[in-house]
Amino acid sequence: METASYNVYKKSAALQVKFIRSKEDRKPNFLFLEMAKGMGDRKWDWDHKITFKLGERDLMQVSVARAVCKSKGKLELIHDPDAGKSGGQKKIYKSLRIFPGEQKHTYGIGLAHGDNKILIFLDMFEMKWLEEVCVRSIPFVYKWSLR
Repeated sequence: METASYNVYKKSAALQVKFIRSKEDRKPNFLFLEMAKGMGDRKWDWDHKITFKLGERDLMQVSVARAVCKSKGKLELIHDPDAGKSGGQKKIYKSLRIFPGEQKHTYGIGLAHGDNKILIFLDMFEMKWLEEVCVRSIPFVYKWSLR
C-alpha cells in the first residue's frame, strides 16, 4: 500500500519516489524510485517504467550522492537478482547511476534494466530534495515511532 510519493517531471523523463508499506509487520517498509521516458508534451511512458527498490544501504548512499559525485565522479548501485544463487537462468540486473551533469549544479540520474535505459537531469535543489527524502525516510523504513 502506497503512503506517499514525490514526482519530478521533465520533457525527457519523469521520476517518482514512492513510499511503500510492507505487508508483513516484521519486514521493513521501503522506497521505490521509478522513472519513465518522456513521450512528448506532458506524457510519460509509465507502461515501460523502470522501478528500483531502495533498501537501507541504498538510501544511505543516495543520501550523500552529491558528496560521492564530488569525490569519486559518480555513484552507481547495482541490483543483481541472481546474487547468492547458483545455476538457473540468469536474470537481468538493474542499475542506478548518479553523476554530475554537464551544466553547473545539475545531476544526471540514470536507471537501466537490460536494454531499457532512462535518464533525467535534476537541478541542485531537486537533487538536494532526493537526498533529504532518503535521509528522512529511515524512520519510515524501520517503522520507528518518533513520538
